[in-house]
Amino acid sequence: MSQEELRREQQETIEELRGTEDVSGSANRLWGALARGTGWKFIYGGWYSPSYVFSNQNDRDRKTQDLLDHAWENDLKLFLNSQSGTGKTKIYFRAGTQLTQNAKISPAVARSNWVQPGIEMFYIERGFGNKSFRQKWTLGRQYVKVKNTLAFGLVADGIDYELKTRRQAAQLFLLRQKPGDDNVDFLAPRAGRSKRWFYGAEYNIRYLALQQANVFAVGNIDANDDAPDAEGQRHRFDSLYLGLTFYGSVFSRLEYEFQYIKEFGTTFSDSGNLPGTAVDVNAQALYAGFKYYFYSDLKPVAHLDYLYGSGDDDAVGNVFSTSGGSGSAAGSGAGGSDRRFIPFGGKNLGYALAPTLTNLHVVKTGISVKPFGWSKSRVWKDIKIHPQYYMFWRDKAAGAASDPYMLRGAGSSRRVGDEIDLSVTWRLMSDVNYTLKFGFFNPGPAYATRSDETFVRLKFSIDL
Repeated sequence: MSQEELRREQQETIEELRGTEDVSGSANRLWGALARGTGWKFIYGGWYSPSYVFSNQNDRDRKTQDLLDHAWENDLKLFLNSQSGTGKTKIYFRAGTQLTQNAKISPAVARSNWVQPGIEMFYIERGFGNKSFRQKWTLGRQYVKVKNTLAFGLVADGIDYELKTRRQAAQLFLLRQKPGDDNVDFLAPRAGRSKRWFYGAEYNIRYLALQQANVFAVGNIDANDDAPDAEGQRHRFDSLYLGLTFYGSVFSRLEYEFQYIKEFGTTFSDSGNLPGTAVDVNAQALYAGFKYYFYSDLKPVAHLDYLYGSGDDDAVGNVFSTSGGSGSAAGSGAGGSDRRFIPFGGKNLGYALAPTLTNLHVVKTGISVKPFGWSKSRVWKDIKIHPQYYMFWRDKAAGAASDPYMLRGAGSSRRVGDEIDLSVTWRLMSDVNYTLKFGFFNPGPAYATRSDETFVRLKFSIDL
């Protein structure tokens, strides 16, 4: 699973389990006595989700079988949610574990892999104020994002402050990345245990009835070891993201969003050309999206999106290594800047290719519909079908993208390829959900081999 696939699955799981962070109704019977004695509500439960994943030709070469072509994944999560009688204080805890069973087609592939139980979220939340002026402090392991998660969206340890009025909202946070998270630079020493601090601020204002503006700043401080390795390569990535977003509705049924992100910072050049030389980060990203809600019992929603993340045509490294961002010296004709957009968030860019938005232009369109939305039976009414179509281009033909199998250098094509996706979700009951995801990627001339890629995920989840 690529880093973008992993990020997307984590994001979708967070969204699916967001309901477990809400406290409503009465306390569970087993906690009734404690609830009556303390005045708190206690709600607990679990979530179990087995899924089957199949993909092939990850290297775009049909002649060579991929090591991980299919697997069974079993996710189990348990949570405890408690809220004070006044409703102003909440404590939330969630732990999870995963067992993966892979196809055993090579001695290098383990048949099973068990991720030991760990704390996914554990925070205390305290609210103040009233409906017109609300404040909230959250301390602990929590999910924090800015705007649409394109620049930043992580579960991390720290403190978050939110302020909301009728027309304005603000957020401040200071976080430390979870120690078990992979470093964004997978070539760095001890890349499996990242040490990064994040700080940020976000401000949102409603300046017209249906129009809003958002501005944010997110900083990343790299606290990992940046001592040079045996080849003299140093690894460090400090970054700052400044974002501006305008969004809202036109005629109530048409929604729009325009976002621009500028990335600054410092990293290191490739040791083979410029040993130990620090270079500036000068990258950017753009998102423009439209969504139209049709009036129908089938609830059709059409969307059209454009996304862009800058690339660097003289970058020596790849998009998963923060080193090698420039093959030229600072002050030279090429400028010596690392122009690869490397975020700590992202957007869904398809199931099969699943690229990171670095050195990439993406156009995607689709429509979601509930084919039985007219039915009065909930069994059929909540089925939703969502086909999508993607077109991919590289920003710089000679630069690296998230797929290492693309050709690079003089004469390489910018045309990455096209993808067709289909997702089907079916909430059979309030606590039972089925999901089918299908993706078919057709490579373009950016590849030496042109075998297509197919991705299938069948997933079943139940609230325990």
